[in-house]
Amino acid sequence: MVQIKFSSNELTELQSFYRQEYNKAVQRLQDIKAILSKLNSNGTNGSVPTKTKSSDSSSNRKRGRKPQSKTTPAPTKKLGKWGTFIVNEIKSAGKPVKTLDIYPSALKHFNAKSKVEQEKTLRNLRGHIRHMGKVGILKTDKKKGQRAHYFSVA
Repeated sequence: MVQIKFSSNELTELQSFYRQEYNKAVQRLQDIKAILSKLNSNGTNGSVPTKTKSSDSSSNRKRGRKPQSKTTPAPTKKLGKWGTFIVNEIKSAGKPVKTLDIYPSALKHFNAKSKVEQEKTLRNLRGHIRHMGKVGILKTDKKKGQRAHYFSVA
C-alpha cells in the first residue's frame, strides 16, 4: 500500500476540514431526529407545526420581467426590393404561383442579361421566397400529386 506523507500544515488543515464535516453531519442527524420526534409525538394527527411566513419585504417582491405596455404596435415587416417584387408578382397573378412562374419577370425587372446574372437572380428569388415563407409573409400550398410548391401571400 502506498503511503502519503503530509507536512504539519497540510495535516492540520485536513484535520480541521474533516472535523467541520463531522460537525455538519452530527448537526444534520440532530435535525432529522427532531423532525422524527415531532412526527411521532402523540396528538398531532399527522400534522407538523410549521413556521409562519414573516412579512419580509423580499417575500413580497415579484420575480420575472415587468409586463410591457399593451399599446405597443407590432413591428412592421420590411420587405426590401426583392420582397416587394415577389409580393407584387404574386398579387398580380391572383392565384398561387410557382417560383419558375415569377422567374421570367424577375429577369426583366432586375435586368439580368448574362448567364451568371440570370443564375444569381434565380438563387436570390428562391432564397427570398424561402425566407418569406419562414417568416410568414408567404404561405406554401403543395397540391396533391405536384412536385412544386405554390406560393401565395399570407
